[in-house]
Amino acid sequence: IYPEPLHLSPANGDSLLMETPDVHHLDELAALTLLGDAHTHNLATVVRGAPVLRPIHAVLAEGWLCFHSRGAGAKQEALGQQAVIGADDLITEVPSYFRDAERGCAAGTLYQSAQLTGRLEEVRERETKLRLLEAMMNKHQPEGRYTLPEPGSRRGQAELDNVLVAGLRVEDSTLSGRANLARQASDGAVAKL
Repeated sequence: IYPEPLHLSPANGDSLLMETPDVHHLDELAALTLLGDAHTHNLATVVRGAPVLRPIHAVLAEGWLCFHSRGAGAKQEALGQQAVIGADDLITEVPSYFRDAERGCAAGTLYQSAQLTGRLEEVRERETKLRLLEAMMNKHQPEGRYTLPEPGSRRGQAELDNVLVAGLRVEDSTLSGRANLARQASDGAVAKL
């Protein structure tokens, strides 16, 4: 009457990812593409012993998955801490009656998700910081209508110093991705979606 129990398997050291017949792992390229293409991400970390979850606009550029913020607050306090930046692509919600005529627990969601786990670092080098800010603006405001700080001017240097650009270095972090794309569903059930 109930589905098979979940199988736990170790992945990436001490973390455990739940496995079910419908869920599979994304390869590295698919996970990075999802993180790079996502419009909104979530940053999860711990600040002063309390969990913190914040929506962010991030960009994947120059080996960083990074975001910008004002130079104060929880994101600033999280520098040096372990953090996760993740994104997901909700494909559709699946009503229970697609899988079972009576049981509500058969409802689910088709999705893809990816996350990068590592130590949250500040980008301090001004030239790199400026290029990453430009990459963020190109992604999130492609129509333009903004001015980047000019690093050669005193005002531009002050602007760069007052904005936090932080993130995870891809090469120093752990990448993982998962997808539930109804691999185990019958062709008829998938066609109904």
